[in-house]
Amino acid sequence: MSYGIKVFGPDNQTVVFSDGIRTSNVQVYEGFSLSPNEVSDIISCPNANDSTKVAVTITPTSNIGLIGLRDIVVTNKTSTGFQLSNGGNNFVSGIAIAFRLS
Repeated sequence: MSYGIKVFGPDNQTVVFSDGIRTSNVQVYEGFSLSPNEVSDIISCPNANDSTKVAVTITPTSNIGLIGLRDIVVTNKTSTGFQLSNGGNNFVSGIAIAFRLS
């Protein structure tokens, strides 16, 4: 028996990090700040459009960020990267994290 941490992706089903996945690693760890209706620059991430290879998640950098975090959407996923879009009415800052799954 082994012990460790198991981290699930945004769908709460896909395991993105565990002691059983030897190829898991962080592809992107990048801060962002978006005003209402703003779209981020392209964030480089190979295979961002392939959910079997990469899982993208976001986390706020402050409690204030929790208010608008639900308005942040990962958009324009391509084979070379993705963008973040703020569809809400609040300024939001946080961190985008992309895990390589395979």
